[in-house]
Amino acid sequence: MSWQIESVTLPLPPRTVTVKYAAAVKSVNMPGSLPYIMSFGKQAVTMTWEGYLTDKSLVDDLADLVYKQVTVATPDTNYNGEWILASFTWRERGGRVNDVEYRLEFIKGSDYTVM
Repeated sequence: MSWQIESVTLPLPPRTVTVKYAAAVKSVNMPGSLPYIMSFGKQAVTMTWEGYLTDKSLVDDLADLVYKQVTVATPDTNYNGEWILASFTWRERGGRVNDVEYRLEFIKGSDYTVM
């Protein structure tokens, strides 16, 4: 199975996938002690893919998906589902035609409103 974002199929699987779960916390410094921590629940889950594109024509297709709710489908179903594509960064690797490094950042929440 391939790695897909909506109708865009990546020619190669990502080199790395990073998923981050974080809490919304505030801390209050306490004199002579560790800080007092207040936890307000979970923040949005973030997922980052980094890899290479061998087809530069995919750059525009991926850029068009930024800020939108997208469906992700991968061989590892842990990543599948609805995400917001928060950012897409790419750069050409020196001396190589159509050889592009990319970074995709997704965020997941309990519900979405895309303006």
